[in-house]
Amino acid sequence: MSVKISVLVPVYNVETSLDRCMESILNQTFKDIEIIMVDDGSTDGSPAICDRYGEKYDNVKVIHKENEGLGPTRDRGVREASGEYIYHCDSDDWLKEDLLEKAYEAITKADADVCIFGYDLFTEENGEMKPYGNVHLADGLYTSHGEITKLFVDNYYNGFIVMSAWNRLYKRSFIVDNELWFPALRRAQDMAYSMLLFDKLTKVVTLEEALYCYIIEPGTFKGRSFDEMLEIYWQINDFASDYFSRWGLLDENQRTLLDNRTCEAIANYSSYALVTKYPEQREGNLQHLVSDEKLVRLFKNYKNVKKSKFMTLFCTAMKLKSKKLVYEVAKMHEKK
Repeated sequence: MSVKISVLVPVYNVETSLDRCMESILNQTFKDIEIIMVDDGSTDGSPAICDRYGEKYDNVKVIHKENEGLGPTRDRGVREASGEYIYHCDSDDWLKEDLLEKAYEAITKADADVCIFGYDLFTEENGEMKPYGNVHLADGLYTSHGEITKLFVDNYYNGFIVMSAWNRLYKRSFIVDNELWFPALRRAQDMAYSMLLFDKLTKVVTLEEALYCYIIEPGTFKGRSFDEMLEIYWQINDFASDYFSRWGLLDENQRTLLDNRTCEAIANYSSYALVTKYPEQREGNLQHLVSDEKLVRLFKNYKNVKKSKFMTLFCTAMKLKSKKLVYEVAKMHEKK
């Protein structure tokens, strides 16, 4: 039986947050939904939690499969969905109770391919959720390819507002007809997918209101190695460069902005990894940084338009290829 919205929940080792996420979906004011929980080979108590919801609620479907990563897990949900519209929810976050109602109203009224909405940021301290800020777009309607690609480029540096799967409601027929499946990547799938998506979109509606609640965890990508994280940042830079160029929007200014963003991401993550996350691997990771000529060249070309003292010092340390100085700058940054 078809429904209006299929809510897809990828599940992987999230036993501590899955109930909160699921209750926020079940308590939506919009009721014509199915919920598809796709367990991606979890090794904790998540599979049992999924089964509990599947047994209790008629509109909850549970799929267990071998671990493949986030992209194939989201795609599996889309293939199993019967809804006219698709919503991807990450299982460690939660929805405001009127998210589906407001997004559905906007996307159907505009007959758009996608509705994008804002989100609130939270951090968890001593078991309590504390507001951290919000990210949003202005209300709007975009009806040409030029307007839509410009929307992406203009907001590329605005948090994850145009690069996340979870702050959008999608018309399922648009996804399927255009064969918009997540790239076969183990990392940065949502970001790569977003560029594929925006390359095809014909009509987009945006809502300024924050309807989703996203948890910021210290040391994003916390389970990944130092080398993997550097690869992710380069991968994101390469994807953005390719699509900005395809859209005719990669001028000298955008090239600088993209490279600056990559520099800042690597400098901030490296400081966290060297001092806090992987102190026992510090020597090897420092050696990786200063011996990578591509990285050193990137930091040499950094344009410090924000006049950041941290970035000035980090870039200087990288130019000098000084492991000692890189580490001292990282320690100073982490103590703030």
